[in-house]
Amino acid sequence: MGSEIVKSSVAELPLWQRYADQFPVRENLLYLNHAAVAPLPRRCADALKHLADDCLRYGSLHYDEWLAAYEGLRVAAARLVNATPREIALVKNTSEGIATLALGLDWRPGDRMVGFKEEFAIQGLGAFPLDVRACHIDALAADGHKWLLGPEGCAILYISQALQERVEPVEFGWTNVAGYNDYGSRDMTLRPDAGRYECGTLNTIGCFGLRASIEFLLEAGPGEIAPVVRNLGDRIAAGVQAKGYDLFLQRTPRNAAGIVTFRKPGVDAAETVRRLRRQNIITAARAGWVRASPHFYISPGEIDRLVETLP
Repeated sequence: MGSEIVKSSVAELPLWQRYADQFPVRENLLYLNHAAVAPLPRRCADALKHLADDCLRYGSLHYDEWLAAYEGLRVAAARLVNATPREIALVKNTSEGIATLALGLDWRPGDRMVGFKEEFAIQGLGAFPLDVRACHIDALAADGHKWLLGPEGCAILYISQALQERVEPVEFGWTNVAGYNDYGSRDMTLRPDAGRYECGTLNTIGCFGLRASIEFLLEAGPGEIAPVVRNLGDRIAAGVQAKGYDLFLQRTPRNAAGIVTFRKPGVDAAETVRRLRRQNIITAARAGWVRASPHFYISPGEIDRLVETLP
């Protein structure tokens, strides 16, 4: 009974308090730059250290753990976007994922492509829930180092099972083929799933870390994370406007994200970012604007500290 009461009380805490121990970065910085490169949660860092230490002492003796990490990452990523593990390929970064799709399609004269100006798909996954089935998404790529709270150089590529038959691999290596475990085979038949887009040795340590980060986000709950991130963004927007700053884009319920970009007439944005940095508040300067991008472990009080520190 006692343990049930403790669990219940923990669940009632604000999300930032519930997982405060996962983000030692808070001891050093008020980190508001997740739209660039995020700090690692403890679980991710521990997973990276585990593999590094294991390789230090045992080399590749525990290779079965590596294979389990690859598959575990596919499973976790599939859960995150409501796909199947067979629709997830592990790639280096968002650009490689997009290029795999763009170069692998059999384009014909007259085909047309429609895109968003300055789109970064990568700026949503990890902060907001995404259901590829409900949204009728056939392909999606996202790196781990922003809102997914993972390491750089490790990304996921979702390609629906149906679309895989229309997208040819543009890079070819030993792991694209179905029999890649048979080193003596010369059968070039492609793997029957998204693994056909994995052309060689994977970023193993990155996969360990990104798996841990995505599993952590799934535990926290994308549905719980999203309103927290949105509310933090709203708090920044209201606070900076009260101090005379202009928003790059007025926030509405439809466009309110975890990124808030602002500036004050006559105040240099780059100098503002430097001033905040001297107070251990990390933001970014972008095209003459200050950009703040908090994740769910930031407290409302820390947002107030940002606003108070602004010139």
